[in-house]
Amino acid sequence: MGINTAHFEGIFLLTLVAAVSSIAVVSNVIELPAPMILGAFTVIPIVIWMVARPPLAIAFVFFCFFTNAQQVFSLVHGFDYLTELLLLLLVVLFVNDLSQRRLPGATCGIFASLLLLNAAFVLLQVSFGAGMQFAVEIIKHGLITLIVLILLIDIPRIKGALAGIVLALAFMSGISVIQYIFDLYHLSFGGFGAATYHHIVGDVDYWRIDGPLTDPNYYAQVLLISLPFAIMGAARSASIVWKILCVIALCAGVAALLLTYSRGALIGFAVLVVAYSYGRWRLLLFTGAALSLLLFAVDGSYLERLSVASSDIIALLRSEGYLQDTAISGRLSEMVLAIYLFLEHPMFGIGVGQYEGLYQDAARHFGLMARGADREAHSLLLELLAERGLVGTLIYLLTAGGALFCALRARARGGAATPMVRALLYALLAYASTSLFLHEAFPMYLWLLIALCFSVAQIAPLSTSAQAREGDLWTYEDETEGGGYASH
Repeated sequence: MGINTAHFEGIFLLTLVAAVSSIAVVSNVIELPAPMILGAFTVIPIVIWMVARPPLAIAFVFFCFFTNAQQVFSLVHGFDYLTELLLLLLVVLFVNDLSQRRLPGATCGIFASLLLLNAAFVLLQVSFGAGMQFAVEIIKHGLITLIVLILLIDIPRIKGALAGIVLALAFMSGISVIQYIFDLYHLSFGGFGAATYHHIVGDVDYWRIDGPLTDPNYYAQVLLISLPFAIMGAARSASIVWKILCVIALCAGVAALLLTYSRGALIGFAVLVVAYSYGRWRLLLFTGAALSLLLFAVDGSYLERLSVASSDIIALLRSEGYLQDTAISGRLSEMVLAIYLFLEHPMFGIGVGQYEGLYQDAARHFGLMARGADREAHSLLLELLAERGLVGTLIYLLTAGGALFCALRARARGGAATPMVRALLYALLAYASTSLFLHEAFPMYLWLLIALCFSVAQIAPLSTSAQAREGDLWTYEDETEGGGYASH
């Protein structure tokens, strides 16, 4: 027997009342502040309530990860256990599924094998002590991904995951837009709206929004991979509430993307626009014109920043002149060094996580910019080649390639999941294009996309099945031939 929803809703209300009524007594017995005790007593019934509704719980987990809540709570609020609590919630959901004999699909075994292969390579590649640290990180992220994958066994749960991503996009970008409109860059909004003063171009220095991450470029990447799901909801939703929410998230997300002043993310956004507009040139022209106007509206210095970057790239390709932007010069040095290190250690690389510590000495050795600080490769592919060599890179790409194959296979099979699969493929495209200029500092986002890819492959094609409507958090119109449905 599974969890009875009505039964646990009663437990939720009774426990909440008991927590509030006993708060004064408990505070006198143990020396803890009342808010902390109240939080402890209310979290448990809320968790039980979410377990009774798996799509809601999964939406909450994806919301937390896409807002980087675990790092925000750790760095800003001193709470270091959010990741463990989210993992515990996922485990409870898994145990409840087992009690109902809802077993995972075959793709879970394939992913688990790839996960172990990645961890084994890291352990064998470098010394046991150094390798263990990074292998544990891989296993930690992979384990969370595996449990998420095991839980994503039907369309309502996958829609819950996508709903969590869209809610995270609306939350993060909404804060960024408010900061810009009311000039509230000095407020961090509890750590979810961090902003730092950066050099923009020429003599212009201004705020760049980091959001809940520690770098504006990675914040822009997260915004970019979230946009396709908001586009899907805005275009396909049969619920007017979700449609409006997705439109708001989409508009705020694009605005926040521009406020990061990330040139790499803007290139990724352009790639996304071209992909969406393929074969629809009027849409491409309209989107390009609208984006140009928005760039002027946000800040004209962004266009100047892009112009300087374009001039530097042209000069680089022609092998003439000097580069005006020191940031571009520095990143070019970091990428070139990654190539040099790969050529010296082509098969197994220098070791996972070793590039940053070697950068300054190796840069001086090859006559590149040392930059006065340890630096990363600033390109995921080059980082993989330098640190893991051909063997490790192929193992890594085998995992990502398996996820892509699953998504493409699900798209070819059609059914009710088709719009979700399309949005997922666009998100992967956005991640791949921005990763040309960013190393893997926040791997959890890619792992979650991989989980979604493997999960859609184990969902049977559905058109108007009741399974696609049951317990749904996300609604959209089916675009399969002769069919249409609205979930409730």
